[in-house]
Amino acid sequence: MKPHILLVEDEDAVREISTQMLTMLGYQVTSVVDGPEAIGVFTREPDLFDLLMLDMNLPGMSGRQLLQELRKLRPNVRAIYCSGDPEPDSSPGDPPHLYKPYRLMELKSCIESQLSSSR
Repeated sequence: MKPHILLVEDEDAVREISTQMLTMLGYQVTSVVDGPEAIGVFTREPDLFDLLMLDMNLPGMSGRQLLQELRKLRPNVRAIYCSGDPEPDSSPGDPPHLYKPYRLMELKSCIESQLSSSR
């Protein structure tokens, strides 16, 4: 079964391109626009997703805040932060960051690294 990724991205063009890239790499993708939508989808089936890809700058809720909420439902869920900011606010223990615009092979490598890591 293909790994399933929950992509949370508020910019339509970035969300569409990212979904296409993830699909090309062989992943199942559920894409949503913001934190509340992501919480709703994740709450219904928290074990469905193998990985979260979270935009760091979502309206009303940062990617970091969203991850904290989702980890209340599933503490060990793996994640990647995505940011257009070359110097994002990062903390020790944060998931890896992908910087937009990311390339296909960079995306593939980051995802494979997260999916193969043990938590």
